[in-house]
Amino acid sequence: MTLEAEVAAARAQRLHGKVAIVSGATGGVGRGIARRLAGAGAIVVAGSRDEARAAAVADGLTADGLTCIPARLDVTDPEQVERVIASTVERFGRLDILCNNAAIMHVEPVLEMSLADLARVFQVNVGGVLAGVQAAVRQMRRQAPDPDTGCRGKIINVSSPAADTPNSLEAAYGASKAAVNHLTRTVAALLAHEQISTTALYPGNVWEGMQSQLHQLAGDPVGEPSGPSARAKLESWPTGRWQRPDDTGDLVVFIAAFNGMGLNGERIVGHPHRHRL
Repeated sequence: MTLEAEVAAARAQRLHGKVAIVSGATGGVGRGIARRLAGAGAIVVAGSRDEARAAAVADGLTADGLTCIPARLDVTDPEQVERVIASTVERFGRLDILCNNAAIMHVEPVLEMSLADLARVFQVNVGGVLAGVQAAVRQMRRQAPDPDTGCRGKIINVSSPAADTPNSLEAAYGASKAAVNHLTRTVAALLAHEQISTTALYPGNVWEGMQSQLHQLAGDPVGEPSGPSARAKLESWPTGRWQRPDDTGDLVVFIAAFNGMGLNGERIVGHPHRHRL
């Protein structure tokens, strides 16, 4: 076996047999997370409000020899979140990883934004995380610690650098992600002694995610990041490229496979500026 083959085989075993649920698994970032978790050997439940798109994601991974199950999952419905977790545990025996990835973006000047729009963003981006955390913790408390990680479970909340960067057009989104950070730290402090680890993850600027929408609103053409707004952003990064969905997926795998509680309450940042030589 070549060295490359040995490395690939080792990566495929990092999460062998672990059970993971990913919300928002049909968007660009969500697909990357589901793909990398499954590629590391996890059994992945790909959740989405759109059942057909969830099935397409699962079919694609299954065709590659990986294990992925689609599920209709609207994170604004706590009863549905509970049912998906219960059915997952009934089928596979436990829940090792919950990745709260589902989110929506609202772009509007902050002084013109309605309370209804703000509430809608918070319902999905914060309420959805809370519903997932509450349902997952009820299950994780009932199961023994995993012998590989020493944790009863891993909760990974996808946040954003927007939580720390003022932007008058993304105030609702940024505020919701700041709330996700606070919720993550609060749950981490509460559950540390129960060996349930909760971590916030900042993806980099992933073109296949919300970044393409933002740059189109700035006047860039639809499609590849070739417009002036996208080029200007790219020029400031030492990596010289946009982040990819699989980059975020790799970080999720890193957190999920981490041994012990060392990442509990932490923020893992995948922003391009973090990759200077």
